[in-house]
Amino acid sequence: MAAPVVGDADLQSVRRIRLDVSGMSCAACASRVETKLNKIPGVRASVNFATRVATIDAVGMAADELCGVVEKAGYHAAPHTETTVLDKRTKDPDGAHARRLLRRLLVRGVRAAGDLSTLFAIVPSARVPGWGYILTALAAPVVTWAAWPFHSVALRNARHRTTSMETLISVGIVAATAWSLSSVFGDQPPREGSGIWRAILNSDSIYLEVAAGVTVFVLAGRYFEARAKSKAGSALRALAELGAKNVAVLLPDGAELVIPASELKKRQRFVTRPGEPSQLTESLSTAARRSI
Repeated sequence: MAAPVVGDADLQSVRRIRLDVSGMSCAACASRVETKLNKIPGVRASVNFATRVATIDAVGMAADELCGVVEKAGYHAAPHTETTVLDKRTKDPDGAHARRLLRRLLVRGVRAAGDLSTLFAIVPSARVPGWGYILTALAAPVVTWAAWPFHSVALRNARHRTTSMETLISVGIVAATAWSLSSVFGDQPPREGSGIWRAILNSDSIYLEVAAGVTVFVLAGRYFEARAKSKAGSALRALAELGAKNVAVLLPDGAELVIPASELKKRQRFVTRPGEPSQLTESLSTAARRSI
């Protein structure tokens, strides 16, 4: 938990800023962004991985400056907006992400690549002319395009000198693919060595089925995770829609003026009719904070 960063004299200059953060793939990413923001003097930040929103109390910092800090950490950020447009990508980012993952899972030839690779490894006599090209053609879409979400994050992490689970996955896929291609296409003389190293160095084993299998199973796990988050997020968004977006404020002459609930100020009188949804607690706490 971050320590207080402002004194009483600075309370009036504290601004609450919310940012939409994208590119986070795990809770460790959210923790990294939060740590980066909390290192800034006069800033206290909290990042929610589930909602992908960073809530920041800052003194003398603009939203653009904070977005720049997040960008330097290897992620993307923009000022948070409460959209009302019924756009599936905007309203349900997890659902859109799940659909993208599903498209990558449906790459044809995944099973064939694994079966043929295993067959050729166990029964060398089954290798037909050009078998290496067949395996490479079947596995290439899996270890490149289907696995690109992992490779892209790993490259981004490398640029920022950090690592994540995607780094481990990408390195494993690349290593298995590189070794397999070397075994299939390489024509190298026996290497020097002894014991297990001799067996490993002179082995012609191929692991394209491993590279393809890791890609498919991890993508499947990420797909089910994104789908579950989409369903949970839909329930939360439906609950949020029940809250009042506007409030009727009483003017000195007795008339009513409808304003956004977030603009309600301390000591303002407002009307809440029976059965009308209310965000009383949130609005009053926000108003109190702004009027300190």
